[in-house]
Amino acid sequence: MTNSLLSIVCSIMSDMSMKIPDPRPRSRVERMGLGLLCGDSPKTITSAIEWIERRLER
Repeated sequence: MTNSLLSIVCSIMSDMSMKIPDPRPRSRVERMGLGLLCGDSPKTITSAIEWIERRLER
């Protein structure tokens, strides 16, 4: 069984988001987590949001 690093990280983020009692922000938790991991330096909320927006434009 081969899993990519991305699929493993997404699985962890998904499991983590399920711990949030309110279902509304769950999808944003996964995107923000990836944004914080993949965004440009410095690792800030702003750089994470910019990374997410660049991904959504594609």
